Amino acid sequence: MDGVRQPVDLLVLGIGAVPQHQLADEAGLECENGIVVDEHLRTSDAAILAVDDCTSFPEPITGRRLRLEPVQNANDQARAAVATLTGAPQPYRALPWFWSEQGSLRLQMAGLMQPGAVRHRRPGANAGSFPILHYVGERLSCVESVNAPLDHMAARKLLDTGISPAPALACDPARALKSFL
Repeated sequence: MDGVRQPVDLLVLGIGAVPQHQLADEAGLECENGIVVDEHLRTSDAAILAVDDCTSFPEPITGRRLRLEPVQNANDQARAAVATLTGAPQPYRALPWFWSEQGSLRLQMAGLMQPGAVRHRRPGANAGSFPILHYVGERLSCVESVNAPLDHMAARKLLDTGISPAPALACDPARALKSFL
């Protein structure tokens, strides 16, 4: 059936992962939806560090515990763990981000969606292009983009720097998002 298209009435796709922390459990480390680590990636045994999608870490803005699966999270956590191991600990505070190409769509996300966030759609460069900016109060907290890499990178920099232009200004197509930097 390679290359043959078949019509379907309903397609359900479920993707997810369960953290594997049996070794950590056996070592007596605290685990809750992953291996519990602090902001320096130390486990409940300060001599043991953990990184990657098996860890549950404190998110710096809200304080809630998260477990992230994108590869960038592993890279960013590894840098923070190396700093801890070399005696110059730096808190893990990297902005979460993710991208995926799905057929002709380039999907990107930066920041974290939060309960109560208000979404604002910014017009894109063409009909199939747009970012959605998520605001908690007056603070930009997340951006999701479809085929809008320039707007996405600008919004990501806004998130990194903590700059939050008012939604009406940020969604004005006559003004480039990068102009707020």
